[in-house]
Amino acid sequence: MLKRIVPPLLAVFCALVLVSAASAARGMKLGIYDSAQALGNTGPAFQQFSELRAQVVRVTLNWRDVAPTKPALGTFADPASYRWSHPGVYDYDQMVREAAARNIGVMFTILYTPAWAGGGTKGQLVPTNMAWLQAFAKAAATRYSGVYTDSTGAVLPRVRFWTAWNEPNSPNFLRPQYKRVNGRQVIWSARRYAKMCTAVFRGVHNGEVSSGKVACGVTNPGGNNHPRGTRGAPSPLPFIRAMKAGKPKFDAFAHHPYPSSPFETPTTPPRSSTRITLGNLGVLIRELNRLGWGSKRVWLTEYGYQTKPPDGRFGVTPTKQAAFLRQSYAIAKKNRRVDMFVWFLLKDELELGRWQSGLIWSFPTKDGVKKPSYAAFTALRG
Repeated sequence: MLKRIVPPLLAVFCALVLVSAASAARGMKLGIYDSAQALGNTGPAFQQFSELRAQVVRVTLNWRDVAPTKPALGTFADPASYRWSHPGVYDYDQMVREAAARNIGVMFTILYTPAWAGGGTKGQLVPTNMAWLQAFAKAAATRYSGVYTDSTGAVLPRVRFWTAWNEPNSPNFLRPQYKRVNGRQVIWSARRYAKMCTAVFRGVHNGEVSSGKVACGVTNPGGNNHPRGTRGAPSPLPFIRAMKAGKPKFDAFAHHPYPSSPFETPTTPPRSSTRITLGNLGVLIRELNRLGWGSKRVWLTEYGYQTKPPDGRFGVTPTKQAAFLRQSYAIAKKNRRVDMFVWFLLKDELELGRWQSGLIWSFPTKDGVKKPSYAAFTALRG
């Protein structure tokens, strides 16, 4: 099915890529991460993304959903082997078309291993065969290369930005974090993630007709560094040191510099010496340099402050959220190494135990009402 790539479009496409690449180099991109809205409320959500002047929308590309069954032997890299839409649940084609129509870039985060690939019941386990992950990344990059036609003959828009997994130093997304090897505990997740990172990098670049960007790391800001127990997780610096030993290939390093508590401003250094927030982002950058990754650009692919109401424990006032949004954006933009700043979320998650860092409320008495941060976000790009 790879014959669907359209050769006559290639020269025009490559010329556009050169223009796009030149434009991308001019400054830091501003984005939003909200898969639930982008996939479950696509039209209205992208109208709001456009109103907010977002340049990038980050969306989870759920390998587990797109590949509910194992492709036939020899067809793993064929886009036709996968389910890119599931009525009433998601439609990745529709989403990328909506983004392209509004001149908004898409960043796909490849995440969750299918059960048939060894992912277990929740997709948190490492694939048993990295070739399957690489082939899926290639299939995705081929489908969204900008020159691939769908079943109707229409060319699908291009996706330029990719991340390999999400917060691999957290047991919420990758297990196990630690493993005893030769009598000592090692950060097993980092060792395996290095291979996953390389698989996604190679797959994406093999599937494109022109170079996009693949970010790895995508690290959680915290970690307790406890090797025992199901909640043990390494903090970013030990994780990337262990990751480095696996010689991963990637274009940019992604991190989530969340504050430790609602009492920290974006400039406050974290209380924990193992945490990497905006307040001590320089520590992470110096470590990347020390590891030989000084040429890698930094993407901040997830950041936010929750609000009270509704979250009285972890939230800040709506006015303070807006102020912290402006401040955090200014910090990121001032840092010459940072190419991207992504806020989480567009709209609060309804369940109180989840995230209320959106620009729009969702709890019953204010459902759909815009917070002060909505206007603040709209004004960020001047």
